[in-house]
Amino acid sequence: MFLMTLRGFAPALLVSSFLMAAGCGGGSGGGSSRGPVVDQSDNTPSPGPVPGTASCPAVFEKAGVPVQWNFTTLAAQNVNAGGGSVTLEYVLANAGETNSYFLYIPSTDPLAPVIILNEAYNGIDWTGEGVDAQFAALGPGKHPDSFAPAYNGQDLVRYSPETSAPDGGSLRASVNLWLESGFAVIKTYGRFYAGGALANDVSDAVAPWYFIADRASTFAGRQLFTTGGSWGGLMALYGAAAAPDSVVPTAVAVTSAPVDLKAVRNYAMQLPSDVPAASEEVNAFFSPYIRRIDASISRAGTSSSAPFDTTTLCSCLPDKVLAAHDDIDTIVPVAQTEQLQASCAGRVQPIFWRRSAQAAVQTAGLSHGDFGGRSAVTDVGTLVGAWIIDQADVEPTVIPVDPDSFSGFLMTVSDARNRGENTDYAIAALRPLLSGKVWLQSTLGSTQPQTGADFLAGLLNTLFGLQTTAESVEEALTANTLPF
Repeated sequence: MFLMTLRGFAPALLVSSFLMAAGCGGGSGGGSSRGPVVDQSDNTPSPGPVPGTASCPAVFEKAGVPVQWNFTTLAAQNVNAGGGSVTLEYVLANAGETNSYFLYIPSTDPLAPVIILNEAYNGIDWTGEGVDAQFAALGPGKHPDSFAPAYNGQDLVRYSPETSAPDGGSLRASVNLWLESGFAVIKTYGRFYAGGALANDVSDAVAPWYFIADRASTFAGRQLFTTGGSWGGLMALYGAAAAPDSVVPTAVAVTSAPVDLKAVRNYAMQLPSDVPAASEEVNAFFSPYIRRIDASISRAGTSSSAPFDTTTLCSCLPDKVLAAHDDIDTIVPVAQTEQLQASCAGRVQPIFWRRSAQAAVQTAGLSHGDFGGRSAVTDVGTLVGAWIIDQADVEPTVIPVDPDSFSGFLMTVSDARNRGENTDYAIAALRPLLSGKVWLQSTLGSTQPQTGADFLAGLLNTLFGLQTTAESVEEALTANTLPF
């Protein structure tokens, strides 16, 4: 971790790969009626839904997502965060027979924004539950998916343990730079390997929101963000949608997220026959997901899959949602994000990586796509990080950027425009780079961070042989046009 003096401030370096770690193996349209977090220590009643509308928590409760939670701190220890010492809590969230687990790492600033990181897959060993102990003993790799519903004796699930030392290892790497940027962090675990149905994964995602409501005096008046990728993106979306009525999420940012679970199931069931040469591999990959979906929603061709569809989701999401997706995603089709954007009537800002050819398992395998190019610092991570930082009440922050990967995004935009396609999504995606809170640090050896406009001008000149300037980039994006 480094901090450097930059025009009178010490910016934090924000990790840009947070959304891609969880890969699979204001607007109109009836947004959420919830109010902000209310301090109920004086018994002030929570604001309820607008009369005549359904309570979002009640809708999800019927599908198996609890609304009554108790919280126990299993362990606590001091860690360094944002230049000071704070107390990390290992939290058990209990709702009857449902147990969920998350970490809470406060900020040294009592009014700091909060970000919920939704981790679908990583293994943890501090819960005291037998399933976690069993997988920890088995170690990294693929193991029988025997804890999930309707185990068929064949399905395997990948286990990747998270090294949980708070000042080192993969846990610290995943939260460190959010902390240094001034956020308080809640990291919640879906523990996919531990079984459960779709509703259980949503329960894991909603538990932190009830924790925030439970500690209303701590979280009152603070911004509340949530983010995740792939199945972790599903958790971020549905966790925010099912949050208690006393809490309103500020914004949700996801990558490659499944949103309509019946449609996802239908795609996964059809795909093996579309690619017979890879049918065994495809079946093996998707079967654990299908079993979890089937345990929570009706099967295709029968009754409705509500509330795990875009209609319910859009009625309960906040007004600011960012959804990034690559056209050549063969795991979660880009149609999922397109459907979310169409259904949510102006409240979902998409970022697309448009391609001339359709996604094909035969050529791409099972993948979420390359985005601008495979990199430890992805273009999608840089764009989503800038979107969050632009909205957050934090100090100026330096976000790493890989010029090669980012060039890949710009090339997909240029190619899409040359094909006559709409590229408004790219203008909206690039505009947060103009924020005074966003600075970019090249991974290719540059010693000084740049403004987003300076970075874009230099990259566009190199990539397209132009003579753009930071000023012309700002003028173009401010006028809702591409600067190239």
